[in-house]
Amino acid sequence: YGTSYTAAAFHNGHEAASIPLEPESGRLISPSVVFVTSDDGFLFGEEAAARGLSEPFGLVRHAKRRLGDERGRHVRGTDFGWEELVAAQLKHHYSTARTYLGEDPSHITITHPANWSDVRLDALKSAAGSLGLESIGVQAEPDAAAVYHASLSSFPPGRKLAVYDFGGGTFDAAVLEKSAQGLHLRGNPAGENDLGGADLDDLLRRYLVDEYDITLAPSDPGDLSTYEAHANLDRLVEGARERLSVDLSVSFELDTDRSSTPTTISVQRSEFEDLIRPEIERSIEVMHEALASAQCAAHELDIILLVGGTSQTPLVREMLSKEFDVRLESTAQHPKLAVALGAAVTASAVASGTVESGAPMAPPTPVLDDRFQGVLHVGGSTLPARSVSNIRISVDLAKQQLTGLRDTKIDLSALPQAAEYQAESLHQPSPATHNSGRPEAFVTSPASSKTNLGPVVIAAVIVAIIIAIVFLLGG
Repeated sequence: YGTSYTAAAFHNGHEAASIPLEPESGRLISPSVVFVTSDDGFLFGEEAAARGLSEPFGLVRHAKRRLGDERGRHVRGTDFGWEELVAAQLKHHYSTARTYLGEDPSHITITHPANWSDVRLDALKSAAGSLGLESIGVQAEPDAAAVYHASLSSFPPGRKLAVYDFGGGTFDAAVLEKSAQGLHLRGNPAGENDLGGADLDDLLRRYLVDEYDITLAPSDPGDLSTYEAHANLDRLVEGARERLSVDLSVSFELDTDRSSTPTTISVQRSEFEDLIRPEIERSIEVMHEALASAQCAAHELDIILLVGGTSQTPLVREMLSKEFDVRLESTAQHPKLAVALGAAVTASAVASGTVESGAPMAPPTPVLDDRFQGVLHVGGSTLPARSVSNIRISVDLAKQQLTGLRDTKIDLSALPQAAEYQAESLHQPSPATHNSGRPEAFVTSPASSKTNLGPVVIAAVIVAIIIAIVFLLGG
């Protein structure tokens, strides 16, 4: 589920394949837009975008970027929460995928930016929960893209790759390493939640408004013409930005308040590159942050994987090549599909049971905590994470009185000196078809465990109390 476009995929037991989310046109990706009709109904994807051309006041774009915000969107006299709008999109795309597959999936994985806050993640999980399914997981987008790349190529153990994920609304960078058990994340991913193709569009829009002295009346909910003028400019600018990845210059006609005849707007790729260079420099700084967290020098990387539509901007490749002497590679038929295809590979591995204790990369984090597939390592002991899914220790919470252990959320990763968290990892999917016969992209059978957890839970409690005392005394 992307800021600008959404893609879906499934795994048939042998390989991942995309699901056409626009059945009428056959296109694999669908615009992440919602159109609110006069009776407060919803249209989605290409149908919504087309309707928005004539009725732009009913079109809602980039809802994903606002997910978690308390203030929603006022459309046609009705207030809609961002979570409600995202949930509606997810329901629509799920229905399309279900129709394509011909059956109800047993598991769905939804991807998200790696650097999202807990507030945004909780909002996404809540929106996904509205589907009414028991088994829904979420997975970080760079992880999914790397998994898909590894499934396609002979990527030997010991090799490292970096993911440069420049999408429509966010930028993520992460470093992963291949081991005998599979891929695992090194350090922490880094990202910018306000750096994406939409931000480059905004830079180009403001530049053209100043350069051509474009005057548009302020957008007025009561004036259809102002809505149309602003929406038309936004659409033309987005199209120009995408075309400049291929062409050296673009031109388009724009109606303005200053003239009764359209104004011809022209922009050169060089002009656009001057505008966006600082933003790409920001993305490179974030990449260095991810490398530093992974304690990995750039020359140790085997490749830098380019993911997301904005990553295909020519200046991105140019600047990355100058900064890092590393091979750059895109994956999938289209970089916008890599994340969905990787999530399908991940789901297949979970479904086929190729998850072993100690393997480093986690399967999708479930929306329902008690269905988590993982292990927790505390003081040398191991226990399934699903059995202690509500035990997470954080520095802040350690300063509070620890009561009701199962009701206290604690993040062990915040306390590397006291406890170590390592989630179970995924092997590459087995070539055998899953026993259920269903597409494995959406099928998972959470493993249960009958391990005696009492001593380990006690050990976790003791660690938590010791940490709390230390931080309380240390102030």
